[in-house]
Amino acid sequence: MAKPILAIVDYGSGNIRSVYRAIKSQTDAFDVRITDSPEILEQAQRIILPGQSAIRDCMAGLTARNLIEPLKNALKNKPCLAICIGPQALLTYSDENDGVETIGHFAGTAQHFNKLISPEIIKTEQIKIPHIGWNQVTQKPHALWAGIPQQSYFYFVHSYYLSPASTDIIVGTTKLGVEFASVIAQDNVFGAQFHPEKSDQVGLKLLKNFTLWQP
Repeated sequence: MAKPILAIVDYGSGNIRSVYRAIKSQTDAFDVRITDSPEILEQAQRIILPGQSAIRDCMAGLTARNLIEPLKNALKNKPCLAICIGPQALLTYSDENDGVETIGHFAGTAQHFNKLISPEIIKTEQIKIPHIGWNQVTQKPHALWAGIPQQSYFYFVHSYYLSPASTDIIVGTTKLGVEFASVIAQDNVFGAQFHPEKSDQVGLKLLKNFTLWQP
């Protein structure tokens, strides 16, 4: 019997292979595929939308490959994991690249840290933007945190932060001078600003949890 497909969306992002290797290390229950095929996304049982690029390039890559509609359909009812720029793309709009309309699954915007963190705090706490490196996540209840200790460190690389219209979908926060939303989730969709595939054992555990998740 053929294994169910776990599709990793390929729109030209840079960290696809590392996500693939990390997922493959955590499960043999799925036919894990890197794909830019709308048909494969329609067939897949689970979807990962990774990211490591500017939002304009992300949206242009998805559009050029006709992946927007299959993604929107998947977000309605399939377990979906969005990584780094992935959850930013799920919002309505991003301020990056002079403003880009995004997928709009969640109401909200991606905004530059300069809008959130005052120059005084940046200077006093010697905060560097982009936010690069290990930082802690304060968890709110969600199945994908199972077995992951509270305040675990994950690896971040970003200059823009998630600003959802509703705080109800925030299931993880991180401090960079001030608290910001680092993880959003609702129903079958989970979006992490950090890179689980670069986050050692806690990141791998989150990916394992995703392969087992029954939202």
